[in-house]
Parts: sequence; structure tokens; C-alpha cells
Amino acid sequence: MNQGSTNPQDPAGWVQEHGSYLFAQALRALGERNEAEDFVQETLLQGLRRLATYQGRGNIRSWLSSILRNQIIDHFRRKGRRPVQVEFDGLPEIAEPPGDESESSQEALEAVRHSLASLPEQDQRLFLLSEANGYKHQELAEVFNLTPVNVRVKLHRIRHRLKTELMAQGIQPLL
Repeated sequence: MNQGSTNPQDPAGWVQEHGSYLFAQALRALGERNEAEDFVQETLLQGLRRLATYQGRGNIRSWLSSILRNQIIDHFRRKGRRPVQVEFDGLPEIAEPPGDESESSQEALEAVRHSLASLPEQDQRLFLLSEANGYKHQELAEVFNLTPVNVRVKLHRIRHRLKTELMAQGIQPLL
């Protein structure tokens, strides 16, 4: 679906157009389906309540995502717990590149999945929240109770480890 086709003044289309995207973000961050559903529902309600403050500068999906991201950060802050302490059902599905179903791209995709799965759980979460969900270093620092510098160092080491593992398998990563 097109990220910007929903009329921001018509929230009725938000669930259909952005619900799955928001749910995937929440599930990656929280690790629990019911909790993720609750966060998406609350995000949509907050978006509805704050609709008058939406200035239309970005697309509605980005605006709703920022509401969700802030809710998740606040949640972890209030609870005093870190995402790694939440039950984690494993890695999310990695989307296959459109139009490229060659055997080598399938092998590369499987190698990426395997390399991600070999990371410690906290590193998986940190990497996925950064790369797949677009969390900033400061946000990650707050969620994981780290300093922003420590987040940058950890992400650098994670990327290096993934790159080394993929290159050992004959795959040239884009990290």
C-alpha cells in the first residue's frame, strides 16, 4: 500500500492502510502479540485525539510511527525494564526482494536469517530496532539503558560480525 494515500483527515482508513506496518513495528519492539495489538490500538486512538496537531509535513504513516515509537519508549521507561527481558518469539520474517527469485538470492536471504539468528537476543533486538524500525541512537539508549555512545559501538560491532559471517559464506553484504 502507498504510505501517503490515506487522507490524514479521514482516520477511518488508518487501520487498513497502516495497521499491519504499525503492528510489525510494535511486535518487533515488544515481542508479544497481545501487547503489540494494544499499542497499535492506543497509537491509533492517540493519533485520532491529536489529529488537530498533525501539520501535514510528513506522511501520516511516519507521524503514527513516531507516536508508536514514543509510546514504546515511555512504556519501557515507566516499567523500568528493557526489551531483552520481554519474551522474544524469534526474528521477524525478512522480506524477499521483489522480482528476484534466483537461487543465489534465496541462499543470500537464508544466510542473512541464519546470521541474525546467531546473534545474542539483545543484539538481535538492538539491530532490528535500529535497522528495521529506524530507532535513533538516543531512543535505543533509553530503551536498553545504555549510553548513546555504547549503542553506536554495539551496533558497529553487530554490523561487523554480520558482515564477517556473510562474507565467510561468500555473500557480499551491504552493511
